[in-house]
Formats: sequence, structure tokens, C-alpha cells
Amino acid sequence: MKKTYILAIAALAFTVNMNAQINDDFEGYTTGPISSQSDNFTTWSGVDGTGEDATVETAQASNGTKSMNVVSGNDMLFDFDGGVGADIHSYQFKVYLEAGSTGFIGLMSEQGGTNTFGASLYFNEPVNASGDGIFIGGALTGDFFDIPEEQWVTLLFVMDLDADTMTLAVDGTVVYDDALALAGAGLLVADIWANDGDTDFYMDEVIFQEGVLGAEDFNADVFSVYPNPVVNTLNINSAEAVDSITVFDVLGKVVLNVTPGVSSPAIDMSSLNSGVYLVNVTIDGTSKTVKVIK
Repeated sequence: MKKTYILAIAALAFTVNMNAQINDDFEGYTTGPISSQSDNFTTWSGVDGTGEDATVETAQASNGTKSMNVVSGNDMLFDFDGGVGADIHSYQFKVYLEAGSTGFIGLMSEQGGTNTFGASLYFNEPVNASGDGIFIGGALTGDFFDIPEEQWVTLLFVMDLDADTMTLAVDGTVVYDDALALAGAGLLVADIWANDGDTDFYMDEVIFQEGVLGAEDFNADVFSVYPNPVVNTLNINSAEAVDSITVFDVLGKVVLNVTPGVSSPAIDMSSLNSGVYLVNVTIDGTSKTVKVIK
């Protein structure tokens, strides 16, 4: 029996900063080609700085000031932590589709030599422009669905590698719950590809982790932080009271911990050295981590 994991979240919620294998919001990169700057994003050919290379841009961002822009000719690979072969894993990212933009996210068990694809997500399917859909072996599986354009949308893939099944949620609504079709070969990379002249989309806040992300973890409205980069004071914009805020340095050491107990608190980061920090915010028992630059 298929399992719609997104709808059974409450007892399975995970804290992103503790279980995340990869958490990338592009704030730590300079604008321009990404593959030479990132351990997680490479070009299909493995050569940096070619037409395959997506770029870090400031035109759009779901959090902070930067995101990854994918345009026609780009062909990128996102590395699933060196590859995973069993258990349940979550792959989440925010996407901003320009009007009519096409694109492709292919989940692969092997790349190079034999290119083995499982489930593939098409934005505005390029053959007949029927909409967004999941394709297995080049054929549509299930119905087309809509991913809103010209706004940030959260996509969450929950993949059961043992059962070889997958659930896809768009802003928390399940649109696909069926085969992953990797034939038990494991999950290696996601191919992020664009070959249409109209292609222009952005990706931000990429998370890959073992287990199932909690419902609030893919709700974009839980909280936001500003300014980022921060000079002295970091503001947390939230509708509900913030239970705790924990700041980690890049080595995982706790450098600041406060329990404000009010909505939209501010924390003083003036005593911290310049660098990259992970700020973990807990609201009503659910946590999310964002990268902040000082």
C-alpha cells in the first residue's frame, strides 16, 4: 500500500539542523557560476563555467538576497550527499517559475555511462505544454498539476528507497504519490536541466535529509529573518511566539542561545565575529534553520 507521508507528519517531525545532510540557501556564494563554489552542485559534464553552469543571482530570493538561476542550456547535478541506498529521505527546495518557464528535475541512480532516471518532474511539459507533471520512462504518470508561477513555491519530495515510492507536495498539497522507479538502485543525483529558450526559473533553500520533514518545515510563512547579511541586530519576523533561538558557528558550536517567548523578537549578534552562522528558530515545538552571514 502506498504511503502519503506528508499527511502523517505530526509524529514524525524532524529538526532540520540536527538531521539535515545538506542545507543550502546560496547566501554564502558570490554572484556568478555556481559549480566552482559548491560541493553539492556540479555541471553534467563536470566542467565548471560552461554554458551548463547555473548562476547565483540576486534578482529573486525566497530568503536572504540570493538564489540559483537556471536558464536555457543549463544542465546541473545536485549531489544527494554522495548517494543513498535505503530508508526514507526528504528533498525540499523553493522554486520561482517565470511565466511560461519550462524545466526538468530528474531523480537518478546513476549518471555517466548508463544514465538511469527514476521519477522526473517537468515544469510546463515541453512537448505539449499541458502543465507540470511527473514522468516515468518518458511517459506521464498520473494527472498534470499546477505549480504557481511568478511566486515562490515549496516543493517537497519524500522518497522511500526501500519501497521505491515517492510523494511530492506543492506548498503542502500532495500532487503525486506513486512510483519512484529507481528499481532499488539507490539515489545518486538530481539532474536540473533546461533546454528551452523560455526557461528562466530560480531555486532557493535546498534541503536534503534522512527522514520526513515536518509540515511546518515546508511552510514558508512560519518566520523570516532580516537583514541578511546582519551587522548587529537580527530580526525574526513571526506571527507566533518564538520559543528559542540558537546560533551555531560553521563548526557546529553554539555561540548564542536565547528564549524570547514573544513574536517577532530581535537578537543581538554584535559580539560575534564576521562569518557564516546557522540560526535555529523553534516555534511551537517545530524548528527550522536558516543561514545568516555577518
